[in-house]
Amino acid sequence: MNPVIHFNREMAVKGGESNFINESGAYTGRIAEAKWMFPRNGESRAAALELSFEAVDGSKANYLSLYYLKRDGTSNDSGEAMIHAIMALTGVTTALNSVQNGAEFFCPELKGKPIGLALQKVLFTKNNGSDGYKFEIKFPFSAQTRQTLKEMETQLPPSRVDSFASTISDKDDRTTAKAQSS
Repeated sequence: MNPVIHFNREMAVKGGESNFINESGAYTGRIAEAKWMFPRNGESRAAALELSFEAVDGSKANYLSLYYLKRDGTSNDSGEAMIHAIMALTGVTTALNSVQNGAEFFCPELKGKPIGLALQKVLFTKNNGSDGYKFEIKFPFSAQTRQTLKEMETQLPPSRVDSFASTISDKDDRTTAKAQSS
C-alpha cells in the first residue's frame, strides 16, 4: 500500500470552513493587493482602485472597489476621498503609481500596508437571477489605534469603529427583495 494523504489534524479542523470574511463588521489587517481597474472598451469610463484585504485572523475580502471615476468619466469625490484617507492612514503621502504586470495594473505602494476597514455586506441579484454578495468599504481606520483619520486629526479617542460595528447590518439590494417590499 502507498499512502496518498497523511492525516493532519490542523487541516481537518479547517475542513468545510471558509477563509473569507462573510459578515459586516470592522476588520483590522493588511492590504494584500491593490489593482487599478481602468475603463475597457465600452461605454463606461468608470475607474476604480480594487483592494484585496487580509484580516489578522487570516480571513480575506477581495474585490473591494473604490471608484474614483464615474461611468461618464467625471470624478467620484467620495471614492477619491476614501482613497486619500487610505493613503494617509497607511503613510503613503506622495502618490499612488500604476505598474503593469501582464494585463493587470498594480498599485505597489499599498501592498502589505496595515489598515482597518469597516465593511458592509451587500446582498444582490446576479445576472442569472441567483443571489450573491459583495462588500463595500464604509470607511478606513488605523490598524494600530482604531481611529478614523478624522479622529486622529482632531485628536479624538477612537469611537466610530465600535459604534459602526455594534449597529451595522447587511444591505439588501436584491431585485426580489425590492419587488416584494413594493
